[in-house]
Amino acid sequence: HLIVPDVSCRAPQGKNGECQSGNLLFKPLHPTRFVEDLAGSKAVISTAGNQLIGECLHFGKPIFTLPEDCFEQKLNAYMVRCMGIGERGDYLTITTDDLENFLVNTDSYRARTIRHRRNGRTEATRRLHQFITDLTNPESINQPIPAKNRAKPAPV
Repeated sequence: HLIVPDVSCRAPQGKNGECQSGNLLFKPLHPTRFVEDLAGSKAVISTAGNQLIGECLHFGKPIFTLPEDCFEQKLNAYMVRCMGIGERGDYLTITTDDLENFLVNTDSYRARTIRHRRNGRTEATRRLHQFITDLTNPESINQPIPAKNRAKPAPV
């Protein structure tokens, strides 16, 4: 079954507001069931928002992206393809062949998600603590930023 969150369904509704039409299962949005459905899925077909792509990486789920018409989503979909963790399509021209080709290759996409999975909490926490220390230390406020932490200038 494909699970489609928060989309109206004209078929009779069953338990928990779910309804089914062919091989599509429509579910109302729910804060914990969404995570459970994502964790239990074989793969994800979605727009190319950063949050869901990160969740797919966390759970090792291949993703077929259908980016909205904005730079961020197009870039995210491009990176999904470059990283080898899924495919990108166009919601106006997507075909069943596109989806079948994606689903046939989910094992190889899933294997690549493992290479990209990481927990950045330790590094983020360390950097936040350093930033807070720098902000609360009057002597460090006017100090030059170390070269390794300085942003590189954009090419002209």
